[in-house]
Amino acid sequence: MPKGRLAEELLADDLRDPEFRALWEGCAVGRALGLWLIRYRAEHGLDFDTLATRLGLNFDGLAELESGDEDPPTATLLGLSRTLGTP
Repeated sequence: MPKGRLAEELLADDLRDPEFRALWEGCAVGRALGLWLIRYRAEHGLDFDTLATRLGLNFDGLAELESGDEDPPTATLLGLSRTLGTP
């Protein structure tokens, strides 16, 4: 058995803390969007700058979305959907 702990085990431990759980649950949409954007870039062969330009964002704007640290406003989600042609 490896010496390190799996990320899932560490997360399970952290989620026992009510304050951490509230923060974690509060950015679920942001995390999902961040992972989706990273996957979208990979599947479409886009580098970071190309996708940022296509979305009308600067480097920091796309980095913030991909980090998943905060839930984006609904208007941002709708704009991404329109621009990328996805539901």
